[in-house]
Amino acid sequence: MSLPTLFAGRRSYRTIAEEEFLLKDKVTGEIEFSFPLPMIALCVRGRFIVSYVVHGAEIVNPTKQ
Repeated sequence: MSLPTLFAGRRSYRTIAEEEFLLKDKVTGEIEFSFPLPMIALCVRGRFIVSYVVHGAEIVNPTKQ
């Protein structure tokens, strides 16, 4: 999974439940990134799946596309 560069240098808690994948900020507990499971990618190129192409993904403060 490839996340936007705004997440570089951050440390997050990863939670994988039966129905959802979450990344939470270690300090504030804010959900930074999530998507429903099973993951459905709209487009895959190369070795990584870009977070913007995951169906149902929610990203806090996304960069402009």
